[in-house]
Amino acid sequence: MKKFFLIVIIISSILFGQIPRDTLSEQLQDSLKFGDINPEFVPDKEVLKISIAPEHKLKSDPNRGVGICIMVISGGLSWYYHQEADKAYEKYMTMGNFEEMNRLYDDAQKYDKYSGWLYIGMEVGFLVTVFSFLK
Repeated sequence: MKKFFLIVIIISSILFGQIPRDTLSEQLQDSLKFGDINPEFVPDKEVLKISIAPEHKLKSDPNRGVGICIMVISGGLSWYYHQEADKAYEKYMTMGNFEEMNRLYDDAQKYDKYSGWLYIGMEVGFLVTVFSFLK
């Protein structure tokens, strides 16, 4: 059982770059010569070969840039109109003139609608960006 754990440690050390690659086959050969390891537990040589995965590069997709732009612009405008709606509502709460109160209340509702629609636009931009990675 100790030898099995030794092999596991050796393989993991190789995978994480602690031991040079050619050392593994020498250690396995030595262990098998002396009969220390049961051959049933020794992995196949093909399994022990380390191959380097090819580099994957993200392809540029115009939808990704469009999605990010939509998301950033819509998010920023949504935040701006939300702030404007809050300011208009605060003034509405402190105003004493009914005509001015009605105007401020209508402004607050208008800005809230803009903010809500722009927030939906930000979510659409996010979805366009996410789906551009799935192609």
